[in-house]
Amino acid sequence: MAVSTTKAPPALVNEYQIVHLIYYRSRNQHRISTWWKYFSILHRKLRWVVDNPEDGVTIRYLRKRLLPKCYWEFNSMVALGQFINLGIALIGVVAKVDALLAELEPQAKFPKTTRKVPTVARVDTVSGAGSADSTVDMSAIAAITDTFATTKAKSSKKDKKDKKKKKKAKSAIDDIFGS
Repeated sequence: MAVSTTKAPPALVNEYQIVHLIYYRSRNQHRISTWWKYFSILHRKLRWVVDNPEDGVTIRYLRKRLLPKCYWEFNSMVALGQFINLGIALIGVVAKVDALLAELEPQAKFPKTTRKVPTVARVDTVSGAGSADSTVDMSAIAAITDTFATTKAKSSKKDKKDKKKKKKAKSAIDDIFGS
């Protein structure tokens, strides 16, 4: 667990050390669990951020994608009653890491995108020209949406009439247990 001396905040290094200790101690027992996948990814990405705190792409990935998934997986572990103490500790670690990364994110360097945005030619219309065509198009669109809405309303009424509950044939066991 040799953490190199970097510009990472000491609190983030401390949280990484906690994550690493939990990872090292629990990997044999929990490696098959569904939540372990996200915990393992969190461990790796957090180690990367501690070593490279200027990497804005990884920080953004952690905050937008990975930490919410980790939260839900750890929360489901607590909800199921499996390893409640570990689940609550992991939820606390996720919250603390998110808060620390939020402070670190504005300082991170984001790569510049080099995509070209296509330019759209702008057509200026004179107030009198073309207005008749646009009203016809709008009225046609309004008529189509009205017919679609009425068709949908008629079909939903038929569906309600067709759906009648059928009584199940009672068996001897139903008579015994009264269901």
